[in-house]
Amino acid sequence: MTDCLTNPHRMWEEVFYTFLEAPCLIQHVAGHDEHLDLKALPMTVKDKTRTSIWSIAIAGIIIGILAWITVPSPTHATPPQSDNKSADVKTAAPQSAPPAVSTAPLSAASAVAEGEALVNRAKEDEAVGKALLEGKSPPKQLSVPITTEEWANAKKSLGSIEKSSPEYSKAQALLKAMATHDKKNAEFLAAYEAKAKIDNRKKFATRLEQAFLDTRMNVDVSTSGAQHTVLRIEYVLASKVSANDLGKSGIVAEARSAGFKKVLFTDGYDNTWTWKLD
Repeated sequence: MTDCLTNPHRMWEEVFYTFLEAPCLIQHVAGHDEHLDLKALPMTVKDKTRTSIWSIAIAGIIIGILAWITVPSPTHATPPQSDNKSADVKTAAPQSAPPAVSTAPLSAASAVAEGEALVNRAKEDEAVGKALLEGKSPPKQLSVPITTEEWANAKKSLGSIEKSSPEYSKAQALLKAMATHDKKNAEFLAAYEAKAKIDNRKKFATRLEQAFLDTRMNVDVSTSGAQHTVLRIEYVLASKVSANDLGKSGIVAEARSAGFKKVLFTDGYDNTWTWKLD
């Protein structure tokens, strides 16, 4: 051990021997070499193994000491503190008050002007929605979306204009146009949601077919119906047994969650099994 401390090369030589002889010891400990007799090992192996254990321990201590010495003190990462305490005190910048929102009602002319601007933006909104439903790119993106609050405020301001006001007829025309837009917007949202559900059911069929193919089953899966609510699974080897397995597999339950109303399992010829889900 003293020789290892005074001669580093000797220490690393002992570590090297440890790695060479370790497999024999590991096999013995793991029980892979039940006939291994340590007494039968050459004296050089036993002695070097014993010495290597001390070498590794000493090397670990030395490495730990070196690491402790070379690691910088945590205080080095701390920025120097200023001796002038008054310089460290930061004066909070005065915060400007939020802009005051006027609660005064708009004049009839201002209400009409604002209503006209919103109706024009709503027409752009309708054009964007129509393009999306048709699967096309919108001809023009909305610069500023219309919020529910500003739409409601504009309707309230237009509705408060007196009949005696010269702007009354314009206000009523704008209110009618806004009501028409509300109806179109509701129809658009319903159609867009229905389209999204149809797309999801189509994707469901595609993923299901791929899942069958991954299990080396030659299965065709498709959808049909106005809203693609019928799921058709065609398997040429379809039988009562496979139909029973399909019903227990969870696929029918997943089809119901996807919005399908019916599942058909057929061999493509005379045999078809049906699950009604609605």
